[in-house]
Amino acid sequence: MGARGDVLMQPLLAALRPRGLRERVRAAVAPGFTAAQLLERLPEDVRAELEAAYPFPAEPLHAALLELVARGSARTRRVRYTVVLNTKGHRDMVLDVFWPA
Repeated sequence: MGARGDVLMQPLLAALRPRGLRERVRAAVAPGFTAAQLLERLPEDVRAELEAAYPFPAEPLHAALLELVARGSARTRRVRYTVVLNTKGHRDMVLDVFWPA
């Protein structure tokens, strides 16, 4: 990830931590955030830099999250998510969710 990734790691670790009682309870039931959810939880200046530098800022964020997992600072798992549509059947998605180690 390089120097840019090292700058991103501390705000990303802070974004992974639950904020408040409601998020702690949620984390006990369904741990983890997707890369897109973590992008919204980053500080405004870091998010603005990512959005200015990349057309899809969740992609480099996902790479940084995988690096955190490799370092042992975060954990991940894949979650299958199904959306039932009224007229078109259903759509299946597989999402990576991350939480602090």
